[in-house]
Amino acid sequence: MKKRRWVALLLSVAVLLSLGVLPATALAAGDTFTVTYMTNAGVEMGTLTYTVDDPANAFPTSGFGSHFPDFMARAQQKGGVYLSNDLAQRWYEDAAFASPATFPQGQAGENYTVYCKLTVGNIGAGSVQNQAADASYADTSMAILALSGQYVSGRNDGYEGAKAVFEKKVDGQWVEVPERYYNDSTGTPWPNVIWLHDVADSGVYRLKYFRYTATDNAGNALYYVDAYDATSGEYTVSISPVQLTLTGVTAQDRTCDGTQDVALAGGTLEGVLYGDDVSFALGTGNMADPYAGKDKSVTTNIQLTGAKAGNYVLTQPEGLTVTITCAAERVEEKPATCTQAGHTAYWYCAACDRYYGDEALTQVISQEQTVLAALGHSPEKVEAKAPTATEAGNIAYWKCRECGKVFSDEACTQEIALAQTVLPATGEPAPSPSAQPSAQVEIAASATPQTGDDRGGMLWIGVMLLAGAGIVAGTLLRGKERKVNK
Repeated sequence: MKKRRWVALLLSVAVLLSLGVLPATALAAGDTFTVTYMTNAGVEMGTLTYTVDDPANAFPTSGFGSHFPDFMARAQQKGGVYLSNDLAQRWYEDAAFASPATFPQGQAGENYTVYCKLTVGNIGAGSVQNQAADASYADTSMAILALSGQYVSGRNDGYEGAKAVFEKKVDGQWVEVPERYYNDSTGTPWPNVIWLHDVADSGVYRLKYFRYTATDNAGNALYYVDAYDATSGEYTVSISPVQLTLTGVTAQDRTCDGTQDVALAGGTLEGVLYGDDVSFALGTGNMADPYAGKDKSVTTNIQLTGAKAGNYVLTQPEGLTVTITCAAERVEEKPATCTQAGHTAYWYCAACDRYYGDEALTQVISQEQTVLAALGHSPEKVEAKAPTATEAGNIAYWKCRECGKVFSDEACTQEIALAQTVLPATGEPAPSPSAQPSAQVEIAASATPQTGDDRGGMLWIGVMLLAGAGIVAGTLLRGKERKVNK
């Protein structure tokens, strides 16, 4: 039981130590850590061991041959090995020499990596010569951007292992040019020249750095030393394309279909250089409008294709024409009426929605030009006629001379049936020519009240007739009485 308790206690302490809850035990005298020294080429120079908290701990300042004998022996196979006189520029945390390193404090058993900046006796990038500022793809020799005046000293291999690295600006970012740029037209590599021939090579370049690579006798890279363009210049390269022409292209006649497209055929490219892979895609031509016509002008947008198409510009064919025929149909004339518009005879093409005034389709007209406006009514007034006992009469009305329709108003806005104009016969006998109604009858008749009722009028007439008959009868009786009295 006691043994188990001790084991559990020890495990608990170990866990607490690992979590930092309990302080670590003090380092024992003689505890060590190591530092591995590397070059910017990723080559290990050697690993040195240091004692924790030793006041003598520091990066080496001399005696490299004794500290790193194997590496120094390899590096000195082709010349001397140099360090910067400025101690702050010797040791870095990274291979790009961006962050200076400080000597590590050290924990027991730890290993640290430090990069050592090695150099040569002297190195210079020289200057860039731009021979491609105004070049043409038609030039038989390739344009170049070359580094000249570069040098390396302190090594016995001269320029061996020295190379210029160029960059091109792409979408605002500097990008190293591909390795193929350093090969001439025969495929031979040049360490300090880039060869520019294609139009796509146009752009802005700069020297990223002139790099010397120190090697051993076996050609293995040991470390790099870089020099830079003193002017930090940017160099514009301009390579103009070659103009090509295309002959033998024709536009194909057709009937109108409502589009402006025209089929193209034929064509031979002229002016291609170096046996380049260049061809073309005709696509379709284009007219200014979709209508029928003879010798209509056609424009093109023919595109170059092929691996080397970017080095050429095509001159589009000129003078292309096409004849578009139209199957327009005749539409017969429709006369206008008083109330409805008509139209003239014309020819119409449904495909191109166009109207023509002649069978030869040479006179283009608008639809509005075919319209015959409605004639409008031509009214003639029929005067009112009073009905008689035996004949019907009529009200006043207007009749159109053109269409025969009847209207109650002169403006011909109120159409009526002819039957609506008729006033029926009164059905009364005509008065005898010898009958002379008395003054009293006339007065009575004129005194007939106007009630608006025909039956009342007839009644008054009857009353007056009876009254008249009574007067006549009375007169006759008085005459007889006079005779009797005599």
